Amino acid sequence: MSRAAPKLWSEAETQFLADNYHLQTVREIALQLGRPVQAVMYKASTIGVADLVTQRLLRCGKRDEALARKKAAGKYCKFITTRFGHETPGYVPMYGTR
Repeated sequence: MSRAAPKLWSEAETQFLADNYHLQTVREIALQLGRPVQAVMYKASTIGVADLVTQRLLRCGKRDEALARKKAAGKYCKFITTRFGHETPGYVPMYGTR
């Protein structure tokens, strides 16, 4: 059984998501774009509009401040920082040098 290829996001869809994520519900955006709710939530987190502080800034009309905050934060990839557990305080590798 083969999986269908994922539908790539166009620039227009990404821009629509960035412009409307703080104004509409995720379900409404998903219906308008014809995508699953989970895909919309994931894309919003990857482009940096999903966090509450950014949404609050956008609702208040402080778009420049929100974009500056997004640029300063950079991209976050959760599996890189937590996959192997090396960043956990007090972690001692079982088979490494001591």
